[in-house]
Amino acid sequence: DLANNGLTAIGSYTPTAGDRVLVLGQTTASENGIRVASTGAWGFALDADTQSELKPLSRVSVLTGTNSGRVYQLLNTSNPVPGTDVQDWQVTSSSSDSASDVVVDDSSFTQLTGTDAQSVLDDIDDKLQGIHDERKAFASTTLTSGTGIVFNHALNNQFLGNVKVYEDASPFTDITADVTIAMTDANNTTITNDGADVDVIVVCTK
Repeated sequence: DLANNGLTAIGSYTPTAGDRVLVLGQTTASENGIRVASTGAWGFALDADTQSELKPLSRVSVLTGTNSGRVYQLLNTSNPVPGTDVQDWQVTSSSSDSASDVVVDDSSFTQLTGTDAQSVLDDIDDKLQGIHDERKAFASTTLTSGTGIVFNHALNNQFLGNVKVYEDASPFTDITADVTIAMTDANNTTITNDGADVDVIVVCTK
């Protein structure tokens, strides 16, 4: 209650008169904005109480309470009128571990999922782990002279260039230069033996 609530705790912090508070959670969203805590009504801060003072992309850093460390940015495309227009303040960076609160514009993402920073970071982490885990190998595969095998890497239609072929016996000599490697399509690579019969390990590193 911005008119009568006085110096009541907000975001785990009990303000003192004169503290600047970024108010975000009003039922009437046009009441949100940068306000000054008071024993009486909380008015808009004098440098944020007119339309000309609230410019798009303005930033507010939070210093105390549960939101400490977060930076909010005004995402309105035009200057809002305090008390009349909704002020769209969103977290854009954080020094805390609350990355899930950071709003992300994912409209340009083609293979990442998530509309907040934490889910995007988690998805990136999953993909990196998948890259690590999905190294492919054909163990004890025989390449008969003049014949080949098709190596399916299924990497989401990505052409593959880094394929190594090793003899499947100590000292596991690299014989990549002794075979022919050709891309069949975006998910398959054909490896043809140009020499004598040999048991190989084919390794794909991404």
